[in-house]
Amino acid sequence: MDPIQIFIGTDEYQMIGAKVLAHSITSRTSAPVKIHYLSDYAAPSPQNPALRSKTGFSFTRFMIPQICGYEGRAIYLDADMLVFTDIAELWNWPMPDGVSLLYAEQPPERGRRPQYSVFLVDCAKARWDAKELMQKLDTGVYDYHSLVYEFSHMSADEKAMILPFRWNALEYYGSGETSLIHFTDMNRQPWVEPTNPNRDVFYAAVNAALDAGDVTLADINQAIGKGYIHPAFPKWIGRSKSSSFFRDLFWPAPYLRLLPVQHRILARLKRLPSLL
Repeated sequence: MDPIQIFIGTDEYQMIGAKVLAHSITSRTSAPVKIHYLSDYAAPSPQNPALRSKTGFSFTRFMIPQICGYEGRAIYLDADMLVFTDIAELWNWPMPDGVSLLYAEQPPERGRRPQYSVFLVDCAKARWDAKELMQKLDTGVYDYHSLVYEFSHMSADEKAMILPFRWNALEYYGSGETSLIHFTDMNRQPWVEPTNPNRDVFYAAVNAALDAGDVTLADINQAIGKGYIHPAFPKWIGRSKSSSFFRDLFWPAPYLRLLPVQHRILARLKRLPSLL
């Protein structure tokens, strides 16, 4: 049996999350799985610096069919996710004639737009050329938002929003009903803030990955040293008792480093109640 091809969109900032996600996948399936970290691939970039990727993998996703030799299927997932259902269900999802990509619906009442952060692609049909897409981005055929967030390089007939919400549950977890949770809100991802309502789900997954050896405390400490995850994270997951109030208060989450100074200060003040 050929392995399920899974591509995880990650960069060095998110490798802990990516490894925990990989463990959540492999521990729940008996099917052979091949995990690809997109940080291992170099994607072409547009010439215009203003159009360049805002993450290490925004454009690398478009290389997936080419990496697969334009054969078979592939699954794409962002790194900030956990899987609770056998990934083979997603892999084998029926794809209508003429469609080459499936993505998940979002209930209108939740007020969140659908995302291409989870998708199943038929690589034989989706013959994307990432280099050509970057050239068209430079020449204005596409703009950054429409290409990255709307997959405007595909016609409406080529993609279908038929995967159920449970396969891309944005900031939602229901025991026994959620197949994949997506910690999509950067300001409360459970490795940067201890207040996420679903933090215990993530912390349990981290501990499971640690117990299995798929993640090590050395990995976590290295990520802390580089400023990628909160220095109190080992305490949050029950692996340490140490803490430092002022260190925790003034630690700048990676997403804050892109903001003006006044916004960083305001975000830190909002963090204060969670530390008291």
